[in-house]
Amino acid sequence: MSAALIERRTELGRRITDRLRELGMHPVLPGYFGTVPDDFPGHNPGSDARVIPQGTWGGGMRRPDWLDPRTQAFSDVAAAFYRHQGELFGDVSHFKMDLLHEGGTAGDVPVPDAARAVETSLQTARPGATWVILGWQSNPRPVMLDSIDTSRVLIVDGLSDLDTVTDREADWGGAPYAFGTIPNFGGRTTIGANTDRWTEKFTAWRDKPGSALVGTAYMPEAAERDPAALELFSELAWREEKIDREAWFAEYAQIRYGGVDHSAREAFAALAATAYKLTSTDGRPYDSLFSRRPSLTTAIGTAFDPAGFDRAFAALLAVRAPLRDSDAYRHDLTDVARQALANRSRTLQLALRAAYRNKDVATFRAVSALWLKVMRLSDTMAGCHRQFLLGPWLEDAKRLATSPEEAVQLERTARTLITTWADRPTANSLSNYANRDWQGLMADVHVPQWEAFLTEQADAMAAGRAPKSFDWYPQEEAWTQERHTYPVRPTGDAYSTALRVFDTLARAPYQGVVTVEVEPPAFTPGSTGTVTAVFRNINGLSGTGRVDFALAGLDAAPEGPSALEGVPAAGSGEVSWRVTAPGDPLTEPLRPMPYELTTQYGPLGEDRVTTTQPGNVYIAAPLDPAWRTFTSNGAVFGQLGDRFAINGAGNDLWRGTTQFGTAYLPGAFTEGASIVLRVDAQDNTGTWARAGIMVRNSLATPGDLGFLNLAVTPGQGVALSYDSNGDGTLDNYGRITGIRAPVLLRLTKNAGTSFTGACSTDGGATWRAVATVAVPGTAATQDAGIFMSATNGGSGVRGTVRFSGWSLTGGVAAGG
Repeated sequence: MSAALIERRTELGRRITDRLRELGMHPVLPGYFGTVPDDFPGHNPGSDARVIPQGTWGGGMRRPDWLDPRTQAFSDVAAAFYRHQGELFGDVSHFKMDLLHEGGTAGDVPVPDAARAVETSLQTARPGATWVILGWQSNPRPVMLDSIDTSRVLIVDGLSDLDTVTDREADWGGAPYAFGTIPNFGGRTTIGANTDRWTEKFTAWRDKPGSALVGTAYMPEAAERDPAALELFSELAWREEKIDREAWFAEYAQIRYGGVDHSAREAFAALAATAYKLTSTDGRPYDSLFSRRPSLTTAIGTAFDPAGFDRAFAALLAVRAPLRDSDAYRHDLTDVARQALANRSRTLQLALRAAYRNKDVATFRAVSALWLKVMRLSDTMAGCHRQFLLGPWLEDAKRLATSPEEAVQLERTARTLITTWADRPTANSLSNYANRDWQGLMADVHVPQWEAFLTEQADAMAAGRAPKSFDWYPQEEAWTQERHTYPVRPTGDAYSTALRVFDTLARAPYQGVVTVEVEPPAFTPGSTGTVTAVFRNINGLSGTGRVDFALAGLDAAPEGPSALEGVPAAGSGEVSWRVTAPGDPLTEPLRPMPYELTTQYGPLGEDRVTTTQPGNVYIAAPLDPAWRTFTSNGAVFGQLGDRFAINGAGNDLWRGTTQFGTAYLPGAFTEGASIVLRVDAQDNTGTWARAGIMVRNSLATPGDLGFLNLAVTPGQGVALSYDSNGDGTLDNYGRITGIRAPVLLRLTKNAGTSFTGACSTDGGATWRAVATVAVPGTAATQDAGIFMSATNGGSGVRGTVRFSGWSLTGGVAAGG
């Protein structure tokens, strides 16, 4: 960055801070907490400067060193920082600083001492200043807050809208905080926000006795996204009463388009019920797969009902003509149509995976063609409003330059931010972090990648060979260096293009999902039960024609018709069979009964497609009476002597997503107890699929404390995962890589809240320590058992894990 550009940016900063003051607002500027350039001590000989290396972030980017705040060098740098900042921007009283954010390490520096030194430097330079801290993950740490004057702190909470966040007064010791959200990461184009949690939680938190809530904080990583969400959140602080969401969205529709319109109200009611009422456990909408690197294994869950979202799209198209002639309407129609297309990336990914799993080349090619058609249509739709064009993004970057050479560099930076994000190592984990369905970006970067990938998968399948792998970075890096210009004005009419989108999506095949329900969940030899196929039409724009089902592989008799005459848009229907299990004795804890379910369906008036879905119904040997079970992943359990087996699904077992199945002994784990378990075999349903030993104060109580597990995985070794901050979710781990099942696991409950995990690959002759961890909120007596989670990323894939050799010593001897 040139000196001239730095001066321009400085002048812009002065104008912003001056304007904020004119409006009676307090600017918040960066404070100094220790970031220094490389080799800082070497550049300052004779000083007492010492630095703590901070490692890497984001898959490979080196973090800047941290200057020990206890040193005189820190005090001198901080004083110079605040002095120079004041000369540039005038007096400021609020300063944003986060110690050890997202993985930083304190090294040998005690965090309380560091916090006090940072606070002292701030108060020396700016007496009475407020230290502003982001509430994010484990930040701010209680040990830090306990060491500073929290009356001069303001925590801007980025996670107020998570279900797992319930009591910030307890979390932060009564420190003042702002109810906040980070509704957007990287400027992603996905529509979605937790407006229901905002309206439910804000007034309750504000009005409760002893509340430390003092304001609101809306903190998107990029501006000019989701105007409805911004408007609603901005009103929270100005309302005495709780916002009525239904009434608010109805009124917003009228204000937004300048008149009363039933269809506009219907559109925003549908948005309020879907995109603005997210069901994701991490509180985020799920991004477009079109704007990711190609894969058939990426997570594919949804954060709202895509068929319900379609109702918003259809209703917007029905808004009366006089209200369509506004930029707000054209923006919203473009955005909602684009989102309806993006939602199909998750629908069609299911069809791609099924065809690939079944080695059905013809179906795979057909779904691939539809996938690419929808992507190209998304590029066209995005071109109908300036907000979704690539051109303005690049031209705005170039306009900042003070020379032609700088313009080239700034354009490259702008291109990098929306593709590779950084260099090669970082791109492997953070490519397309911005995830923007923009015209130009979609056509020139993402469509070529997906076309090459899908063609190779199909060709390899047809030839009976493994598909070649792709290194996407060279192509992406080359694009960041191009100088091709893109349109800066809309290239199409929003309404006519949206009609084309509607017609395409309403008539498209492969928009059905079939799930299989079994009652009872597991059979015993010779028993009977019911298998039900539930068909969900996830096309919210058209009903289906006739839907036919065929179940093969089981001793099954239909319970009524085996076809549905039609399923309405966004509707569902089901058919059932009575199934009889074989009567011969079991030799394994779980025996699968394989089946194949075939479904024929299509939009009304269109050609039907055929999908084939393999699966298993299980015959299970019963667990001993001492064992209890809990499942949030549809698990089934079996025990034969000292051998156990669990079959189940599960999207993930991390932070807010805790989907697992466990057979456990209540109250069996006490101080000094050790559990040994052998994981004999584990299906590879995901690189982080977990199987092993699980402990929680109460395993039947979701969100309870004292939560941890010691597990082997197919691709990440053996990990001891645990709740490090007492919020009832798993958020940290220690591990040993390079180990897979079969493996022996051992978990020991030490004194207090401490646990130690270990593993053995030689039958227990030698043990390797995995980690020793502290788990806040651990009870003296805990439930403990065996568990599994498929950690399938939303694909629905189930897996089986086999265990043996359960041994519990030193605890309460309950059935062990």
